[in-house]
Amino acid sequence: MSLRPDLLASLPDFVAQRIHAELPALRECEGMVGGFDLDELKRAGIAAPAIRVTILGIRPKGAEAGPHRRWSVNMAAFIMTKDTMGLKRDSAALTITQTLLGLIPDANWSEPGVGPAEGVEARVIVGRAAREIAFHLSAVNWVQPVTFAALDTSTPMPIEMYVGGQPL
Repeated sequence: MSLRPDLLASLPDFVAQRIHAELPALRECEGMVGGFDLDELKRAGIAAPAIRVTILGIRPKGAEAGPHRRWSVNMAAFIMTKDTMGLKRDSAALTITQTLLGLIPDANWSEPGVGPAEGVEARVIVGRAAREIAFHLSAVNWVQPVTFAALDTSTPMPIEMYVGGQPL
């Protein structure tokens, strides 16, 4: 199994591609770096409905040592909607959220080194300022386990059974 040397750099983009395949009516769906706020939303001129996928943080997962250490990557899919003819922004955002809540749990995005997504949750970020510009901003957050070093599967790993501290 070959792992991408740019796994972290590529993760938001290939997750966004998988999401866009599920939600083709999105006008924009892409990866980005870092967090998101209303000021950036105004500057970016994003065509809603849209999703931005990002990495918000990384921490060790478990206490393993060596090259096969696993990491918990905190990810978010920011959902942006506006009122359109026949569909209110909040309804559109909740419909997108529901799709993501069905798509993300246990997803490994068919990528070597990426484990099943866990701890998926949704939250509304929109505030009074967003309401003033008739915009909805919310996020689906999750933890994506990853590893950067593949186990060598080309040679069998010897199995030894120990009973009472002694090998059989």
